[in-house]
Amino acid sequence: MSKINLKVWPGYAGCLWAIMYAVFVRFYQAAGGSIGLPGSLANPEGFQMVSYIAGVVVMLAGFFLLGLVKPWGKTVPAWIPWIGGKNVHPLLLLIPTLIGCAFAIAHGVSGIITEILHLVGIMTIQIPGWAELDVRELAVWDLLVYEPWFIVMGILAGLAAWNYANDTKILQPFLRQSVDGFSLCTEIRKTITTPILFLTARSSEMDKLQGLFLGGDDYVTKPFNPLEVVTQCTLGDPLFIHDGSGAGPHLGNFRSEAYDARYPQFARQCRRP
Repeated sequence: MSKINLKVWPGYAGCLWAIMYAVFVRFYQAAGGSIGLPGSLANPEGFQMVSYIAGVVVMLAGFFLLGLVKPWGKTVPAWIPWIGGKNVHPLLLLIPTLIGCAFAIAHGVSGIITEILHLVGIMTIQIPGWAELDVRELAVWDLLVYEPWFIVMGILAGLAAWNYANDTKILQPFLRQSVDGFSLCTEIRKTITTPILFLTARSSEMDKLQGLFLGGDDYVTKPFNPLEVVTQCTLGDPLFIHDGSGAGPHLGNFRSEAYDARYPQFARQCRRP
């Protein structure tokens, strides 16, 4: 039994959720259904047309989410004239999806707040287009059915967009993996002998020793005096000599008495005989 791909389920679930709402709510009302409509409409034909259009838009939104998890969401199918086989820029799908996500969640949350305030008697709601209407019953329908659908749809759209963005690597420049300073220093020292200054909040003696042994030329901890940093950078010869041979650093001359005073424990251990 194959495992469920957690990266694609929001797209499939969002598509199914949209189809269910379009068929059982919008198309049902467009066909003259009255469940969930507690009253009589002033213009039934106009409402049915609007409901039908809304159903089509919701279904298209569902298939749009499906495109985030299907191959044709990344490459235009070959059978489409002129543009078949071309890559789809991720932003063409991401931007509309994120806009729809924000709209759906905002619509659902604001609608729920409004209906609750109406039901507890804090505010009244005026809804045009009705000859007769039980506003309280319609508010209950909105609170329990319609507005929660928008919130769930928005969440599914957001999850699908996030997975699509990760899969297409469009967020990679903004989500670079953090690199430990010690590891970065080690990598730099493999090929480059330029001076390295550690400027860090890691202030333990072991951290200082590790940074210097790995190839750092100086180790300054926060909080620090900027003038002191400048002075450290202008002191004499480096503590270690990095010749690029790959054999690691070897002891050079200490920079000055000021340097020995800054790292007395390290100076005692590493001073030349």
